[in-house]
Amino acid sequence: GGNFSDMLSATFQDLGEIKSAAFADVDGDGDQDALISIKSGTEPEEGTTKLYLNDGQGQFTEVAETPFEGISAQRAVFGDFDGDGDADLVIFGSRQIFTSYLNDQRSMIYQELPHPFIRLYYNEGNGSFSESGGTSFISLPQSAAAFTDLDNDGDTDILQIGRHSDSRGIYSSRVILYLNNTH
Repeated sequence: GGNFSDMLSATFQDLGEIKSAAFADVDGDGDQDALISIKSGTEPEEGTTKLYLNDGQGQFTEVAETPFEGISAQRAVFGDFDGDGDADLVIFGSRQIFTSYLNDQRSMIYQELPHPFIRLYYNEGNGSFSESGGTSFISLPQSAAAFTDLDNDGDTDILQIGRHSDSRGIYSSRVILYLNNTH
């Protein structure tokens, strides 16, 4: 059997409610770095995502400035999306907007409107990231994704699943395949 000890509690104990975590070697030094999304308010969209670099001994240091600071990630996944051999990042988030309608001043109807988002960040090779400006994803509430080379062309494709609402507010499942055309 294995013998496990908690090495992370000292680094991450004061973060609050953690929403998601992902691990990859983002700085190319051979160890797994951590991306942690933290809830910072009462609403689902309130939060931030922080990157921590591993020193190889299990000690993590927060990266001071990242392009996803202030982004509340429901899920974050690393993969090589531009074919350069380093860990790029896709962040899935969702926030809820509540709208109220007054009906003859006597009753109120509340409607919950999901506002999901997907953002792709390219790793610059040294652990710093820049947001992809030319990639367009369809945002689905409660999304999940899988990443692999589905068309055998040597690059990472994205298979996304989630809920989709039509104009009447009726939800159904939706599956979207994004083929990466890097190669």
